[in-house]
Amino acid sequence: MMKTLRYACFILFLLSCREKQPNYLEEALILAGGNRQELEKILQHYRQNPADSLKYKAAVFLIENMPKHQSVDYPDMDDYYSQIRAVYAVKDKTEEQAISLIRQVAVNRQNIIRTDDIRAICAAFLINQIDRAFETRDYPWAQSISWEEFCDQVLPYRVTQEPLEDWRPLYKQRMETLIDSLVSVNASDSLVCATLMAFFKPNSFLWVNNGFPLPFHPSLYLEMNTGNCNDLTLFTQYVMRTAGLPVSYDFTPQWGNRYLGHEWNAITINNKAVTFQINDIVPFGEHIPSRTSNKLTKVYRRMFSVQAESLPEQFPEEDIPHLFRSPLIRDVSEYYFKPFDIQVDLVYSLPVRKAVAYLMEQI
Repeated sequence: MMKTLRYACFILFLLSCREKQPNYLEEALILAGGNRQELEKILQHYRQNPADSLKYKAAVFLIENMPKHQSVDYPDMDDYYSQIRAVYAVKDKTEEQAISLIRQVAVNRQNIIRTDDIRAICAAFLINQIDRAFETRDYPWAQSISWEEFCDQVLPYRVTQEPLEDWRPLYKQRMETLIDSLVSVNASDSLVCATLMAFFKPNSFLWVNNGFPLPFHPSLYLEMNTGNCNDLTLFTQYVMRTAGLPVSYDFTPQWGNRYLGHEWNAITINNKAVTFQINDIVPFGEHIPSRTSNKLTKVYRRMFSVQAESLPEQFPEEDIPHLFRSPLIRDVSEYYFKPFDIQVDLVYSLPVRKAVAYLMEQI
């Protein structure tokens, strides 16, 4: 009798624990409000056919993480794009001229619209994005990609806060013949990356430090001939996702020995980051190693999924600096160098009790 009682208590304990587990999908659907029906259409679409079980799982992943994503849009986007294309149209411009032109690109910031994905995504859009992403899983170089890599770096329909666009068909059309040739020779992931880098390298690209005031649709990057590290990194993301490669958007917010930070792309092989970017002047994989005069202190990676170890997830009540306020970045410094844990004794008492301290250098 005692054994039976203990067993029953154990079952009740497990059930009570299971009931306490958060239902992220239901929480996301509640946040969708009037858009819930569209999201449920997506789930129902993939629930009907057992062969679509992985696509259903992918849809759940996207919807569960969707509440942390949004678009930055502008009512007069056509005018904004006309201004950007006017910058592209000026040939043989100097960096100073390009910066001057970019500064003249005007938007009324009071008219900027921020729209939560969870309240705006329609079923047709996300189903098409998922189906297109899954087509890449048949490529030979995609066979060794983990499910986690696929979900965070290939599957997502966006990279940052760009306006929503069904960009995969546009990029696929541009590179379809090249992809077919790479499939025919059973190309490795490194060869695919290097080949696509060369294929999409602009004929004439002017790098400038200044960026345009708002993000823009992925299709506009196909016309780009002027931009900064962020532009090149984003462009590379769309290209590589279309090819089914788990290429990441990595960045350091601040070099250790100079002003400013940097953004670039990487594919992780054997727990090492192989770094590159479209328009590189160095061999594939040498984008960061070739920068011998720049010292890395921290490297972060943009993710689609919410990172449980991020500061806002660990300390939701704490006032966190803007840089670390996103729950969608992961510390990947270990892929670049061996990090060290150090202990720092505070000389002065804290004016306000904090759970997290930040080291900074006064410039």
